[in-house]
Amino acid sequence: MAAGKEVTHSGVGVFSGESPSAYNPENPITLFIIQCIIIIGFCRLLHLPLSRLKQPRVIAEIIAGILLGPSALGKIPYFNNHIFPKDSLVILNLASNIGLVFFLFVVGMEVDIRVIRRHFKVALSVGLGSLLLPFAGGVAVAYGLNKEFNDNKDINLAVFFIFIGTAFSITAFPVLARILTELKLLQENVGIVVLSAGVGNDMIGWVLLALTIALVHAGSGLISLYVLLLGISWVLILIYIIRPIFIALVRKTKSLENGPTEFIIAITFFLVLGSAFVTDIIGVHPIFGGFLAGLIIPHIGDFAVKVTEKVEDIITILFLPLYFASSGLKTDITLLNDKISWAWTFCIILTVITTKVIGSSLAARINGLLWRESFTIGVLMSCRGLIELIVLNVGLTANILNPKIFTMFVVNAVLATSLTTPSVLLLYPLWYREKVKRWRAGEIDWKNTSTKFNPKDENTFNSSIVPITINKLMVVLNRVEHLPSLMAFIRFFSPASLVMADCSPNACSDPSKITEDAEVPLSIHGLRLVELTQRTSAIIKVSDNGESNKLDPLMNVFRAFVRLNRLRVSGCLKFASEEGFSSCVVEQAKEIRAEFLIIPWSTDGSISDESEKNFKRISSSFVQKYTTARHNEYVESIFDSVHCGIGVLIDRGLAGNIVHENFDSQIPDLDRRVSSSFLTQYDTISYTNTMFENLNPSDGKYHIFFPFFGGEDDRAALNIIFQLVTNPAISATIVRIKSIEKSTSNSPCHFSATNTKESQSVEASQKNHGTHLQHFNMQFRSDLPRQVSMSQMPLEYDDAKCSIVSDSRNSIQGELDDRFIESCMNSILQKHSSRISFETVNSTVPLQHALSLAKQEVSKYKHYGGGSLIILGRSCRNPNSYIRKDLINLLKTSDYPTGGGSGLRRCLGDSAEAFLIAKIRASVLIIQAPLFSK
Repeated sequence: MAAGKEVTHSGVGVFSGESPSAYNPENPITLFIIQCIIIIGFCRLLHLPLSRLKQPRVIAEIIAGILLGPSALGKIPYFNNHIFPKDSLVILNLASNIGLVFFLFVVGMEVDIRVIRRHFKVALSVGLGSLLLPFAGGVAVAYGLNKEFNDNKDINLAVFFIFIGTAFSITAFPVLARILTELKLLQENVGIVVLSAGVGNDMIGWVLLALTIALVHAGSGLISLYVLLLGISWVLILIYIIRPIFIALVRKTKSLENGPTEFIIAITFFLVLGSAFVTDIIGVHPIFGGFLAGLIIPHIGDFAVKVTEKVEDIITILFLPLYFASSGLKTDITLLNDKISWAWTFCIILTVITTKVIGSSLAARINGLLWRESFTIGVLMSCRGLIELIVLNVGLTANILNPKIFTMFVVNAVLATSLTTPSVLLLYPLWYREKVKRWRAGEIDWKNTSTKFNPKDENTFNSSIVPITINKLMVVLNRVEHLPSLMAFIRFFSPASLVMADCSPNACSDPSKITEDAEVPLSIHGLRLVELTQRTSAIIKVSDNGESNKLDPLMNVFRAFVRLNRLRVSGCLKFASEEGFSSCVVEQAKEIRAEFLIIPWSTDGSISDESEKNFKRISSSFVQKYTTARHNEYVESIFDSVHCGIGVLIDRGLAGNIVHENFDSQIPDLDRRVSSSFLTQYDTISYTNTMFENLNPSDGKYHIFFPFFGGEDDRAALNIIFQLVTNPAISATIVRIKSIEKSTSNSPCHFSATNTKESQSVEASQKNHGTHLQHFNMQFRSDLPRQVSMSQMPLEYDDAKCSIVSDSRNSIQGELDDRFIESCMNSILQKHSSRISFETVNSTVPLQHALSLAKQEVSKYKHYGGGSLIILGRSCRNPNSYIRKDLINLLKTSDYPTGGGSGLRRCLGDSAEAFLIAKIRASVLIIQAPLFSK
């Protein structure tokens, strides 16, 4: 059986002796599947090494198409005749062109006219600069190409010049957006300018290409005019007739609120194919119809994003690689077989890059950007990629280009696009971005000779011997389930003077009275982090960041709550990969000059808001909440980088919400008992608890327990507590635990205590303490991880190997602790003595003593509706030797010597690990002082 010849399908497959790769026009699916597998596999394999060089996926797909064509594997007769026989290319081209129409539809949805409106001046100037000069350079090069290589004398010279000028001036907007995403430039000045200018450049380029095709297909000037008028008429029909009808249907089906319905998606597909059909029959390419259909899709809410999510996967995974393979089969690098051909190829590359960089850079510089920023914009605007490849294939199909010139421009597209990312990294590195940002904020002089702002000046409460009030709090919002506990904690900062202030018209009409009588409210800044992927839908959402910030439900709930508590609120929404979340937090805290940062602890180890894992979170084990390496690294990197004070809030019902944390037994996994087809038989399915909770007179009250071991982090925590207790709904028990050496007696521990309040006697504390220590081993969970290696746990204390503070260091820290506490007592305890209990305890087992006291306090105040909050100092930078020894001994004597693992201990500290794995029904806040504190 000859390869590539038509065969009759016998219906028994390989058992009939037929070759699976034999092309059968009656059943072409077998060979088409083989082609798809080879093409997609090639693209994916090539992207693996190129992605490490920060190259966009389009580079791998273009190179894969070239390798599959006559430039490489196509030279093998068996491969070419059996895998890509000429007769089968009709099916391949049909599938790739359908995918191309839908891809241009997605590109049209990426184009947001509002971006141009917001930055009209810079978009217009940079867009024209990146269009006019390259167009002129393209016309000049086209003259030489026509003279040297163009053998088609039937083509109009003006058409050839316009086409080459268009190919020079057009910018690959989709590839550009992905490069900006990869380099984290989308929300910076450079990225905003490039995106807005790229949108305008793209639209003008498509208009020029449509005009060129109309001129080619037209037999006379009059027909060209008809084609142009019909094209304009179809654009007007889409904008003023079809778009309003489409938006009305979208509103009627409630697709804006609930996402596009199946009916709306069907209408959208019909619109795309219908528009492609109209533009094809009037003499323009069908891809323009898909692009125009994408332009009229409304960007109200997240509708365009949700439509993109419906179609983008099959386009980017299946159809686009097919198009690149189809293009690669027409590209033959061996046609460039002489010096003149390669000389003209490099001439094209240099002319394209030079004219793009010069035109865009000058326009950006005129708009006030720095030279380095301007050159970066020029390099980004010279990005080619997929759009140029589409333009070149249109020109090849229309016989404007011959195969040799087509190949030259394909080489230009590959090299120009691959040079974009390395050039930007060289011109606009991260350190330069930071310098520009700080210079524009007025923090430094350009030569960096003087610093106008030092965060240390605003965050000195830890090194000071007097308590300092925190006025600017930043909260990280990753997950919806974090909101209840964060709201409760923010409520702590709302003193009665603000919550119950006089809101009568007479009082509000006198601003001076409010300023004099009321305290200055705390400023709360919410940072909403959303995971950014390489999907087109994610890029559309980022480019529409302002709209996303306004419509994000979590941010709106957060703003409303803070305003109701009469506190000042601000917020921002940032998109980043999960690996970049920590750097976003650090940068934002530095930018707003936050004085204290709150990070909620994830209950399932996930950093971003993944709603599909909510039910999985319920059935996860207790210890998985504290042993997820990814989340531990995220929190630890913030601890190591943020300049201000930090608190990690671990919620165990702080807001009275249900926390799926069973202290006595495991919650069984959820099972799926019914099928989705069964559920669709019902209009309403309800899971409702009709029992109302009884009101508790103590609802809204909270109790804080704080074991003060000493050190900079504990002093920072004590400072926070003294600010919180100004709220009359909060009471606090502060126990200063001084570590002492073991006495010669045979008792298991030794301690002495002195109270500043008569509510609890020393004798009762001593009596209860001994009892709790005897049974303390039973306080730990029975499901601790056993997968942690024993080598990760320091079994013996070693001064030489562990970064433990020396006795002299402990002595210095003790003196600082004494001075800090002494300065606080006069001002704080006198005002709020009825709600603060302070005692000093000497103990040989400080950690065990703190745990037993914490359990007593939590049990004592369990009737409080708000529950209890345990506050701890992290103490990881200078761990306390006594605490470390006590933790090691504690875990040794328990049945679970590995505890929570070294990752948890390194992230949250020794004392936090002990409190987290103990059976204490209270939320925990771990605090670290500013990094610069001494």
